[in-house]
This record gives sequence, C-alpha cells and structure tokens, in this order.
Amino acid sequence: MTADTGRRVAAVTGAAGGIGAAVCARLAADGFAVACLDYRADLASEVAAGLSGARGYGMDVRDAGSVRAAAGRNCVCPGLIDTEMADWIRLDEEALHRWSATLPAQRMGTPAEIADAVSFLASDHASYLQGSVLMVDGGGTA
Repeated sequence: MTADTGRRVAAVTGAAGGIGAAVCARLAADGFAVACLDYRADLASEVAAGLSGARGYGMDVRDAGSVRAAAGRNCVCPGLIDTEMADWIRLDEEALHRWSATLPAQRMGTPAEIADAVSFLASDHASYLQGSVLMVDGGGTA
C-alpha cells in the first residue's frame, strides 16, 4: 500500500452492511487496498478477512460536519436496495409490487449495482466527473 506500488486505497463506511460489503468486495476485485469501516469493528474485520488487500476497522461516522463534507465530493445516492434494511417492504409482496410498478426499472436494486456505481466513480473513467451526485435508484428520481 505504499506510493511506490501505485495501488489506490478506498475507505468504505458501513462496510458490514449489504451495500457496504458489496462495495468493499468490488473495489478489492478492482485492485484497491480497501479499508472496511463500520462501527461494528468485529463485523468490519470479518468482511475484510475475505478480501485480498483489505483490512477492517471500527469507525463511528456520527460527526455530521464530516459526513456533509464527504457527501459534497466521491457521492452515490442509492435507492431502495435489496438488503435487510428494506425488509419493511421486501417482505410485503403486495406493497413491493405496487412500489416497483412506479419505477422505470420496475424492481429493487442490488448491492452489486451500487458497488458498480462506486467502482466507476473510483476509477479513472470518472476522472472528469467532479462534485456530482450519482442517483442509483432505478429511475425513482427521474
């Protein structure tokens, strides 16, 4: 992880959750050295243990100022994603069907789809993309 190797480093907050773990895995596969960050240090370490070049750390992101500063910059806004956090609707088939019908994508997103968006932003392909918010929500805000 030294500058001599040219390897890029990514820090992923919420690494122990569904989206965070998918992002960690994708970035590690893309060759990043990944810092898996979560307030649940033991779970962050578990995620990192399965990834080449990753390490897990405990971190609490309750500092609103630093969160606002970060969001103003590298920002992905996921829509409703098929994780435990969406159990309130994904376990109610009728409600999920009604909601899905309102989206152009007609379905919930996956953690891997969010990881793909983050991978793009972290890549050289997004080098001219500055200060943008990337809505990855199946067209919900379109």
